[in-house]
Amino acid sequence: MSAIKFIKDLYGESSEYYLATLAKYQDKSDEILIKSCKGFIEDSNLSDKSKEVLFLFYGIGRPRKTLLEIGNMYNVTDSYIWSLKNNALKKLRDNIDVGNLGLSVRVRNCLKRADCMTIKELKSLNLKALKKVRNLGDIGIDEIISALKPLGIKLAP
Repeated sequence: MSAIKFIKDLYGESSEYYLATLAKYQDKSDEILIKSCKGFIEDSNLSDKSKEVLFLFYGIGRPRKTLLEIGNMYNVTDSYIWSLKNNALKKLRDNIDVGNLGLSVRVRNCLKRADCMTIKELKSLNLKALKKVRNLGDIGIDEIISALKPLGIKLAP
């Protein structure tokens, strides 16, 4: 399932969103998920080349290709394509809504009050700033840290 691999790479293997998606689509057609992933990539602000690399590498709406095959298509090395793919995933990850992190309603409401709706906005806050968010508390901060961990994101002190 190509779209499942895309979500795994985007959200992290142990993230709640990935595990829920895996459970939901494990035995079903990939079409609904592919359409969703395709729309997510198309609506992003990535370059056309980055979008095409993601579509080809994950086989989303196109036949799946290896990094070497994609590199040959663009007359560049596979390591350049690997870097392009990872940078595209990093940009997409920044635009993920914090609601997709599996946070409790209380924590999501606190972040909303702090005008923090995306991972990029959350990354811009440090732990000191999070402690100042009304009603968030240490348990809520621990919940945020745990949700960001599968994505490889650590908040500054």
